[in-house]
Amino acid sequence: MKISPILNSINSISDKNNINLNSNIVFSGTIDSFKSRTPKEANFSDDLKDNEKKALLEAIANIDDNDYLGIGADGLVYKLSPEGFQHSVAAKVSHKENRNAITGEMQRINADFHNEREILSKVSSLGERSQRYLADFTLKDGRNILISTFIEGKNPNPKTKPINQKSLNQLLDTLFELDKKGILHRDLKKENILIDNKDNIGLIDYGEAICFSPLDTENNSKNNNFSEFIAPTNLRSLEDTFIFPYYEELKKINKAKAEQFFNDYIKAKANFHEKSALYLSNLENINGLEKKDYEHLKIMKNYQTVMAQALKKPDSDIMTAELLNGEITYNSELAYKNEILLLNPLANMTLKMNSLIAAKRLEAFSLQQLNRPNTCEKRRYFQFQHEYALYRLQKTSSWLQGLTGWLIDCFTTPIEDAPDYKQNVIEQITYGDTLQNFTIPETEKIKK
Repeated sequence: MKISPILNSINSISDKNNINLNSNIVFSGTIDSFKSRTPKEANFSDDLKDNEKKALLEAIANIDDNDYLGIGADGLVYKLSPEGFQHSVAAKVSHKENRNAITGEMQRINADFHNEREILSKVSSLGERSQRYLADFTLKDGRNILISTFIEGKNPNPKTKPINQKSLNQLLDTLFELDKKGILHRDLKKENILIDNKDNIGLIDYGEAICFSPLDTENNSKNNNFSEFIAPTNLRSLEDTFIFPYYEELKKINKAKAEQFFNDYIKAKANFHEKSALYLSNLENINGLEKKDYEHLKIMKNYQTVMAQALKKPDSDIMTAELLNGEITYNSELAYKNEILLLNPLANMTLKMNSLIAAKRLEAFSLQQLNRPNTCEKRRYFQFQHEYALYRLQKTSSWLQGLTGWLIDCFTTPIEDAPDYKQNVIEQITYGDTLQNFTIPETEKIKK
């Protein structure tokens, strides 16, 4: 990728048509609108020709304000069809303001756009079903537009677009390639997974993605939520935000199909761990590794090897442990979504308590297995599960302590003295039904 001079043709693009963003998204009490369609800076992919660059500029000048595909924290996404392009392109247009009036949280929108541009440049080699960077523009009002290839497909849905073994294998193969490139997607929800009419998988929206190194153990553990023995991987994120939410949704429709889906996933997961172990083995052969890095790679490779062996032919005990992992992540993800909206904070606490209980049950269940005369392979699997349960217990309890303090502050702060985003919560707690239209997920007891 290189920064190209803005084409002379830019000056000929009319800016008389202002873009008015949908009024449902309001930042700092104002409705987003473009002051000008003329970029003050333009970056293009190296392989774009001058006529293609001009076509992209003309396409953004003629965006239909209300014809957007979706709205996110960073901006709105449009589908454009520039003249001379064989396929459509996606245009993400950032919000004008960087403070969300609903949550009160500062959004690092510009930084996120620059980060996504760099990430997209690195994932272009993943194949035609991968988003590819094309261009980005900075407008005179400071807003950004990011252009990438448009990935056709529909989001996985148990009723209308079920995900099958082929799709699962492709998805985990893509995540493995991201791992090798040192990229964590971190937003692997169903809205960012697309399946075409041939069951091929595509990933989109790298706005939350970050780069990582498997040797950066301190950063991976503290900042990326990975315990010391687990190599950073997109697989855990996928389970948190897609696999188990999808499984729970499918289970409500058809339990037999849900069980089949989970069995298919375990097979794909075993293959993922096997490839990861081989990849980490190759890293061990790098010359000049420090002793601590070499030892850490051995630990991570051992974890991947143990998981691969255990999941190739899992018995009922191992499947129980995997499902308990699901309860932890499913309830945590529901609580996360609830937290983002700052709605139903008491129900939010209940969800986190469900996650905490599931982690405690996994700790107890794995300890039971360690006290039984199991095979060496199975004992090593449950040793890792026991360590992971303790890790999640610490993380979740710490989060709950923070939320408890936040709620106490909401209860004890006079409404007139609270910021707007807290006033909404205080008023809901005081005058409304905090659990309205909200169902707490059921859990099953473990048989001793």
